[in-house]
Amino acid sequence: SGSSSSPAFTAGFPVDMAFKRHRTATDNWRTTARLIQGSNHFTNTTGADEVTASQMFDYQNGYYDDSQSSANQAWMWKRAPSYFDVCAWTGTGSNMNISHNLGVVPEMIWARPRSYADHWSVFHKDTTYDLKLDTDAAEGTGTAFGTPTSSVMPVTGGLRASSQTYIAFLFATAAGVSKVGSVVHSGSSTDVDCGFSSGARLVILKRTDATGDWYIWDSVRGIVSGNDPYLLLNTTAAQVTNTDYIDPLSSGFQISGDFTDGTYIFYAIA
Repeated sequence: SGSSSSPAFTAGFPVDMAFKRHRTATDNWRTTARLIQGSNHFTNTTGADEVTASQMFDYQNGYYDDSQSSANQAWMWKRAPSYFDVCAWTGTGSNMNISHNLGVVPEMIWARPRSYADHWSVFHKDTTYDLKLDTDAAEGTGTAFGTPTSSVMPVTGGLRASSQTYIAFLFATAAGVSKVGSVVHSGSSTDVDCGFSSGARLVILKRTDATGDWYIWDSVRGIVSGNDPYLLLNTTAAQVTNTDYIDPLSSGFQISGDFTDGTYIFYAIA
């Protein structure tokens, strides 16, 4: 949660990527990274980078230079092998192999142009084609990625235009820490085993076989045996607090019978 001192959001580690927004009011998801500090874009729009003096990473324990109320919240990541990495590049007009330091094959990638407006392209190991982070659309029919390896991320199509700038966030499964996967939910509750020992503190869930929003839950706002507040990464809507769509599970999380049946991708952190 936000504070009046700097950094406004304290993580306890050097932050390499973050997004923040107001929880209880309509707001954009201001998303930035250490590699592009001083600018941000939004997960919920196609807009190009916006320059902002507050999105700074001059700290070892958090980020953000401006005072923030406690109703604002940030979600923060650190680059680490087998877990998370950030890549920034300039297009050449030809297919490119972008080097990364994840050390393993990326299982999910969020990528977008910085210098012009366009959709976020989302690669996931359990889908054939891309998803769009800024919409609720089902899995598409094309891809902006080649097959990633433990050292490079091949980009094609809309992620390589000559002299244009781009950014990507790369996620992977780190045993006991994070899990990238998919699940079919039908009827009654569905247990999602992530290999954790004390449950999930963050869950992102997106339907792929039909339209469906990008749901995000976290333990700061509550993942409990009851109503769990959720936000949607693809909209500016304030959090919804009167639904019980997920529940605690020591090995991961449980999708409740109240949630819509379908095929979902997920990302969870212990």
